[in-house]
Amino acid sequence: MNVDDYLNVAQEELEEDIRPTGFYRNKAKVIKNAAKEIRDRFDGVVPQDIDVFATVKGIGRKSANLIVGLAYDKPAVIVDTHVIRLSGRIGFSENKNPDRIEQDIKKIVPKDMWTAFSMLITLHGRYLCKAKKPECERCLLQNDCDYWIGGRKHV
Repeated sequence: MNVDDYLNVAQEELEEDIRPTGFYRNKAKVIKNAAKEIRDRFDGVVPQDIDVFATVKGIGRKSANLIVGLAYDKPAVIVDTHVIRLSGRIGFSENKNPDRIEQDIKKIVPKDMWTAFSMLITLHGRYLCKAKKPECERCLLQNDCDYWIGGRKHV
């Protein structure tokens, strides 16, 4: 797909395509508006520079990192809710701010592993180290986890 495809698709069809992501109506509007801005500002080419891409209205740092990291296969630290939670539990970062967590992770993870690391941490958080009722007994990171070490108190 290219920017024009997003601009030309019916709003309802786009909403249906992204429905499983939640907040699909709002996201569809944001996608269409971002596509228009990308067409107008960047001649329809999605910027490969995360900092530049994040200047597009509706595209935050997380989305810019996700798209550039996955679509362009460029190093990107994608900080979602799971990465935030696990960063605190495992000690990657003491920050709660996603931008600061991103910078902290960049200091400890080799650049060529940023995207894969982000995705693995997200999957670990989604399926094992959940916000509520984490499955600590199955986790290989117990010895490095403040949540487990601290008697499973909220971290």
